[in-house]
Amino acid sequence: MAKQILPHIAEKELQDQADVELKDTPQTSERLPLTGPVLNEMIRKHGMVGEFPPVDENELLDNEIDEIFQRQKWVLGLDEENITVDEDGPLFKVDPASEAELDILWEQMVPGLRLATKLINDVSRPKSFWVETVEAYKDVIGEEYANMTTKKIVAAFFKLVRSRTKFLFRWQEENVGASTAQNPNHLRLVALRHLGQPASAREGTPAMLKLLNTPKGTRSACWPTISMHSDFQKCFSLAHQKRLTRDQRLRLDFQFAVAVCHEVAHAFTMMCGGYLAKEMKLHASDPEAEAGYAWEDFFFAGLTMQFRPWATPYKGPLIAMVWIGKTPSPPTKFFIPMQWIQRLFLKSTWKHARASRRNGFLDYLSLMAAPSGGSEEDRVLTQIEFIFPTEDTKVDTLVYVLREYGSVVETYEEQCDQDGSCKITKFQG
Repeated sequence: MAKQILPHIAEKELQDQADVELKDTPQTSERLPLTGPVLNEMIRKHGMVGEFPPVDENELLDNEIDEIFQRQKWVLGLDEENITVDEDGPLFKVDPASEAELDILWEQMVPGLRLATKLINDVSRPKSFWVETVEAYKDVIGEEYANMTTKKIVAAFFKLVRSRTKFLFRWQEENVGASTAQNPNHLRLVALRHLGQPASAREGTPAMLKLLNTPKGTRSACWPTISMHSDFQKCFSLAHQKRLTRDQRLRLDFQFAVAVCHEVAHAFTMMCGGYLAKEMKLHASDPEAEAGYAWEDFFFAGLTMQFRPWATPYKGPLIAMVWIGKTPSPPTKFFIPMQWIQRLFLKSTWKHARASRRNGFLDYLSLMAAPSGGSEEDRVLTQIEFIFPTEDTKVDTLVYVLREYGSVVETYEEQCDQDGSCKITKFQG
């Protein structure tokens, strides 16, 4: 008998979606995640939300979790009373209650961290993202690494990342992911750049890092501290209570895996560039110097995000889009089917990783492919084109063009308020 795709998932979809709403998020509906009757029907018909075929639990990833993501690397939260620093880096104090809560969260984090382990140790390409990063930073890495091969430098930097990185559940921001916080005693907790500021940078600020008079590119001051959005903490608590449906849980685990890998990419480039170094473009064609997006684009050939920016990590369908930089947002976005996400959690996908990539199981190219040639299954199922407001249109009005198999099936305008409520102002279909 087929089992659930991931542990701790409710057997059936909840009848009352309000039961799984989070206190600090706008009230949205899983049953109507998007406006537009045709669009709502299509994302269900093509499996972007809702039920999808389960797989046997024995087929799911059961690999060891990478050292960088292990339980001892996670802290529930920080304040001025539970962090100290010596010359060898930050020291985190924890209390029994927080540790007990984090033990519960950790159990829910395991499926996503197993996938994250596969993602950062990807063997589906001849040259890894980490090798390309070291090659891009070769002029600032430092003379002490001059006689080492690129692969040995990658290994050395990853050893530092694995030994020094800490993850926190601490901060709130509009977008799900890592963030930057300021704690009460003015010790700056900066996700992925450094922990604290040297005394020389701000008079009276404790020297939270050991800074040495070493050549540029030194790693001595790099102690990555990754602050994950507190919505992940809330969602894993809901998962522990078995209050998420199967598709909600799968989206949560996938988004969490992508988020932690995105931030590890920043931590790794920090080791390459050294303390306070600016990030660089890996390729001249990159839209911007942003290591996390560069990793996502390298692996998935696009970026992953939620359709609604204010949604929590499990709400509504996920979309893939082309990376074109900070502004404007790409006008065309593609919904990600649940079965595409599910494949990433299967042992078989990673057992033959290079074949999986050739078959389109590891990137979004098959979703973004032009709707010409190939079978119907190979074509784009759902596609949204945003026609952004101009000076002649209302700021809060967007125009959508929905395509299925390349053909336009719905066009409408939508007005959205700051609280997330939306209404259709014009509809054609």
